[in-house]
Amino acid sequence: MKKISTIIITLFFSTFLLAQTTWKVDPMHSKLTFSTVHLGISDIAGLFKKFEITATTTKTDFSDAVLELSTDEASIDTEVEMRDNHLRSADFFDVE
Repeated sequence: MKKISTIIITLFFSTFLLAQTTWKVDPMHSKLTFSTVHLGISDIAGLFKKFEITATTTKTDFSDAVLELSTDEASIDTEVEMRDNHLRSADFFDVE
């Protein structure tokens, strides 16, 4: 009986040691932004309004972390409607 109890307790605690933790970005308190240089003259900044980012790890130091990022390209916003429409076109993202 003592041996069975030891095995059960060991399995129970090993589950916690091998547990995987996943964090998800809170979109209400986060931004996914980008910037680029246009013709070497000016900087263009923008953001994606709809996105998801998750981080999954089994180690506390994040040395085995896996990051996943997905965006809704149609949600791009550079504050210039004509440019945003061009970025959504088949020339770039091909989304509507």
